[in-house]
Amino acid sequence: MKKAFLATVRSFGMLLAGSAALGGCASIEVLTPAENATAQAPVSTDVFWNGDLQPNTFKVVLDPGSGQSDITGQFSAVNTSANSHSTASLNLSQGAHKLLVSADIWNGFYRSFQSQSVTRAFQVNNSAAAGQPVTYTLTVFNFDPGQPAGSLGNITFGGTNPNAPNFNVNLVFTFSGNTADVVAYTAPRPGKPNCTNHAVNDGSGFEIISGTATVTIQDAATKNTIAAATFLPAAGIFVSVDNGNGGIGFGSNGALPSDPKFPDHGIEVAYPYGQFMAPSTDLRSNYTATADWDLSCVGFNGSPGQADPVNGCHIPLELPTTAGVFKIFSNTKEDPAPPGVFSGIFTTVTATNNLGDNASLTLTIAGSIHAGAAGTVSVTVTNTGTSTWQSAYGLSLEALGRAGLPINSVAIPANTSVPANQSVTLSFTVQCNSQGLAGVAVQMAGPAGLFGERVGQNIVCQP
Repeated sequence: MKKAFLATVRSFGMLLAGSAALGGCASIEVLTPAENATAQAPVSTDVFWNGDLQPNTFKVVLDPGSGQSDITGQFSAVNTSANSHSTASLNLSQGAHKLLVSADIWNGFYRSFQSQSVTRAFQVNNSAAAGQPVTYTLTVFNFDPGQPAGSLGNITFGGTNPNAPNFNVNLVFTFSGNTADVVAYTAPRPGKPNCTNHAVNDGSGFEIISGTATVTIQDAATKNTIAAATFLPAAGIFVSVDNGNGGIGFGSNGALPSDPKFPDHGIEVAYPYGQFMAPSTDLRSNYTATADWDLSCVGFNGSPGQADPVNGCHIPLELPTTAGVFKIFSNTKEDPAPPGVFSGIFTTVTATNNLGDNASLTLTIAGSIHAGAAGTVSVTVTNTGTSTWQSAYGLSLEALGRAGLPINSVAIPANTSVPANQSVTLSFTVQCNSQGLAGVAVQMAGPAGLFGERVGQNIVCQP
């Protein structure tokens, strides 16, 4: 059953062909806005360089060519040290724009400063049709000792040595973009109807390749951050969902459906991580789902690569980030360990635009509860809209997996008002019905229905 299901996401492929380590190569990168992204003014702009920068050489030109403008002065003070950023918020007119960023960066191989430049094309659209800012989050939880495993720069995590630092970690991936850049795709199952090594069904879903992606390594017990980084554009991180086969996740070397690489000629759908048994979504709506396991597998969708002599996937790829190369070592088998080795919550949070009812939430819960026992969930809710909340407002609750809830909502207490920019903490009880993976998801509700972000968290129901 599991092998058949693992085959389901074959057609939903998405890229990292030869993403090389940074090594001694100096470069300058535009982290935001993403290439061909849709943005709203003011446009948040972030430039990064991984080598020492020669003083007074940093330059940013808006719309190079006839009528170009030097906007270097709008950027923050330049730190000439390697691995530094310069940022700006650009008030730009609607329409197509391009940035040309240049600087002299120290090249260790040539032992000299070398001229480097990068361009970035994007659209500014301030109308309602521009979509909404969106953040996708995939959390890969530690379940078995030492997994997940990999490295970020010179920091390693997981593995087989229980005495090694960072032995048990969670990985948190985020991707920030705009719903206007979500595109639909279809991918017929290769070899249909006699194919056994590809998708069970035709691929049909959505993807977004324009955005900024990050990874955070988190201590599994304390939830403290061990290390974090932003993926460089060369990694091609993207988010996609295959509703035809029930797969969703963070891929690499992403490409649009019109690109020759799509869907299985270099695109990687399940690396760094994919999640399976996923409900359908359009990547434009609030969405939370849990999974009994996630998979990190290069070549899972059929893209060519160097076969791993031990595992059923290809050799793990090196993804460039602001903190060095990111690489996953664990769970790269086509038939992974039994369900429950990895779990995840994939959450899509779409920001709302100037609505009276809006909210942000912070959820706190124990990471594990014994089967048959109960635990307390606390949710701090901040009113980020303009309305005032009273007893007609409250949390809508949803049990996930093996969790049970004695109630399905928690109201704002009577005689309590929560005006704009104020917070309230609401609590409720969750039960572990049986051993395995459970979780809860919460979202604010009012007289007009659900609103604000939807937040979820997994719970391990222990014996």
